[in-house]
Amino acid sequence: MEIMKWSEIASSRSSGNDGNSNNVSPGAPTIKNHSVTYFANHLYCFGGYDGRRNHLTLLLYSIKEERWIRPHHVGNVTSAGGEGSAVLEGGNTNNDGAPMEVVVHEEEGASELPDAQLGIQQQQQQQPQQQPHDEAQLAPGEEASAQLQQPQQLQQQQLQPFVPPYQHDYVAGDRSILISGNPPPGRNGHSATLATDPDDEENARIIIIGGWLGTGPLAASDMHVLDISNGGRRLRWYQPAVRGTPPGPCNMHSADYVPARREVYVFRGGNGREYLNDLHALNVDTMVWRKVETTGEIPQQRANHSSAFLEETGELFVFGGWNGMERLNDIHILDTETSNWTCPRAGGTLPHPRAGMTLTALRGRIYLFGGSGTSSKCFQDLQILDRDEMAWLDVTPFETVPHGMQRNQYEANTYRDLSQVNGSVQQQHVPLRPHNDHPIVQDGMQEPPQFHFADFDGSGPQSGAGQADVAFGDGVHGNHRAGAFTSSRADWRSRELAAQPRSGVVNASPNPNDEDTVARVVIHGRGPGRRAGHTATAVSRKIYIFGGSCGADYLNDFYVLDTDPPPKAMVSEPTSLHLIERRMGHFFNDEEFSDVTFIVQGRKVYGHKMVLAIVSDCFRAMFTAGFRESSSSEIEITDCSYDAFLSVMEYIYTGAHPNVCETVDKNPSSNSNDGKGNSASDRLSRIVEILELADRFFLDHLKQVCETQLQTFVNLDSVEYLLQVAQKTNAMQLLAICEHLMRNRGNL
Repeated sequence: MEIMKWSEIASSRSSGNDGNSNNVSPGAPTIKNHSVTYFANHLYCFGGYDGRRNHLTLLLYSIKEERWIRPHHVGNVTSAGGEGSAVLEGGNTNNDGAPMEVVVHEEEGASELPDAQLGIQQQQQQQPQQQPHDEAQLAPGEEASAQLQQPQQLQQQQLQPFVPPYQHDYVAGDRSILISGNPPPGRNGHSATLATDPDDEENARIIIIGGWLGTGPLAASDMHVLDISNGGRRLRWYQPAVRGTPPGPCNMHSADYVPARREVYVFRGGNGREYLNDLHALNVDTMVWRKVETTGEIPQQRANHSSAFLEETGELFVFGGWNGMERLNDIHILDTETSNWTCPRAGGTLPHPRAGMTLTALRGRIYLFGGSGTSSKCFQDLQILDRDEMAWLDVTPFETVPHGMQRNQYEANTYRDLSQVNGSVQQQHVPLRPHNDHPIVQDGMQEPPQFHFADFDGSGPQSGAGQADVAFGDGVHGNHRAGAFTSSRADWRSRELAAQPRSGVVNASPNPNDEDTVARVVIHGRGPGRRAGHTATAVSRKIYIFGGSCGADYLNDFYVLDTDPPPKAMVSEPTSLHLIERRMGHFFNDEEFSDVTFIVQGRKVYGHKMVLAIVSDCFRAMFTAGFRESSSSEIEITDCSYDAFLSVMEYIYTGAHPNVCETVDKNPSSNSNDGKGNSASDRLSRIVEILELADRFFLDHLKQVCETQLQTFVNLDSVEYLLQVAQKTNAMQLLAICEHLMRNRGNL
């Protein structure tokens, strides 16, 4: 069993400024269908849709500093080249095909957004957003244009400057990170792919392809590059000159970088009119596009699918999406060496059909999260595909927070069951459903009922003297009472234990024909709520989940999944006192290790002197040197019945109360019985006999238990008899009850 852990990041906070008005840290944007890419300890977030407009601002999240950063734009626009650069007349370019720039530092108070870009933004604001629905049926049969749309054409449509209504997008940025160049127009549903140089880790680019601009019948067909070389300290937007045949308009597509081939593979989604499944590759060194000719089981047309490249195997995975009629849950694998598609049969439980989910490759596995299912219901499940086993693993969430529910509404108290199996700690958890939360129906299926794990005796958490809390040291495990531990060896019999190795328990299937079960992963912590259109970004062993939407709710919360959290030493085994408590009952009337035998009405009852001496001062004195019983292995007990003495012995070993009064008839002379053939008078006699033995062996707690049971029998007919019993056994509580009745018998 593996353990993974969710944690929430306080990403929506703004860290304010440090006294410099030009160094303000923004809060997290509330968006969906954006892109997030990781490089050099920063997450690069671009684009997205917030329900009103497309975003064009580039934001960075510093993982080390745990804050959002808006890069500081440098340079004024002096020509159509755009923000942050001045293109020299004559069309001079650098070797990479990007316009040669002359950086002109801006004056204080200068606009951060170029006039040309403002014109584009104004056009987007004047025309209502035509945000395509994920399930919109596109008109078939129309070919998409393969021509790249030049940014100058867009910028020349309207050049009138205006004051943007969303000022927060254009305030001065953090001067510790500078950015220049002409940013892409605002968009969503695009792709952002990191391409790095294997020989120079500082040389990296983020390639932005396609998306939805909010206008026109087709998706965007342009491509923009963000140069993030030199560790991302100086950023630059540019549009490179490309050759070959580009993919054309594409939206809700997927793009993955294949390092061995130095190519970005684009599995095309929709173009604004139809769903597509063509595959294209861009060589990041030569900027040459090619259409990838493939063989095998080619995936059907779809959009809003997800893909991931698994570098260990050189395979590209494509999952799910929307084909215009239904959501999909098929998985296809492309061998990038042979360009052959396969559609393998994966073991385990196949995820529900969905679109708008994320697929992330990490350490030989594919991690799927969220998405939109039938009737646009959002998911919040984490699914893990193990490539070696080619199976979806059994993922058990440690606890779940329903989407839209406040933290203080969630009932987080849980019972946990820790067990030691094969030398590793197992933790099982079943969430408590909040009182105001109804069962969640997903694809016509209701969630299974929730169960509570109780303590070893089935009574739930208890507290008592000598039971100290054991702190695990993190918010996942919380505090666990020592008495609540259950070990694989806690339910123990010495004969059985002697025949078993201590290394663990062998789990065998009761049915030899059962199929092999897949590996189990337990997810600790509260994960993200239901969503689609979010991002999932792999950073080392972690996956960062950000944004998305669920219905009309647009999100900006931030979570991280640690797929390999560091192990923590913790106390998982029961204490010695708890073991004694748990195991003592196994020795009740058991001949093993017995060193004294009681003869009661000619029948044997086995005992252990140490146990009896611990509980009863009478037995301790009896076994002390100088008494005849101390040297005898057999002791005869007179003046009591075998059943009564056995009940007292069971109480000594287990603490169990004598159960002789299930049905109480206050009239001892009644012939009514308890359903087992025992009349009320028989039950009364049995309790009195146990009370006498409890007094005889100095078992004060048992005496009080008997007094509480006898209290129900006290009435006008029995009070004189029970008064004599109380005086004989020194039962002071029973004596007071009887005397009270006798004082007030005239008022009854």
